Amino acid sequence: MRKNLARDWKIEELAIEANMSESHFQKLFKSEMKISPCAFLQEERLKKAAELLEGEWEHINIIARKVGIPDLSHFSRNFKKKLGKTPAAYRKNFHDKMQEKYYPPKNDSFG
Repeated sequence: MRKNLARDWKIEELAIEANMSESHFQKLFKSEMKISPCAFLQEERLKKAAELLEGEWEHINIIARKVGIPDLSHFSRNFKKKLGKTPAAYRKNFHDKMQEKYYPPKNDSFG
């Protein structure tokens, strides 16, 4: 799933690839990963989106589609729920921190 986050993954397809029934696949996945396959995929998509927001200047719509969440409002809502900020605010905050790290404000006091 991680290799192709943009793909519209179906539990049925994953179960077939794993040579299991859907219910057995879901039960085993949750037992091993401590999270459902759908929740895992959502978390991976949001992690990748955060990475892309830090490193690319593409429009947020494009980043959302790259990680498999084509609905921008759905993407923004879930991103904010998981990471505490909208995608735009997350990007700005990250780049502001990098700016401060590499170009700290000059101290012009003579004291």
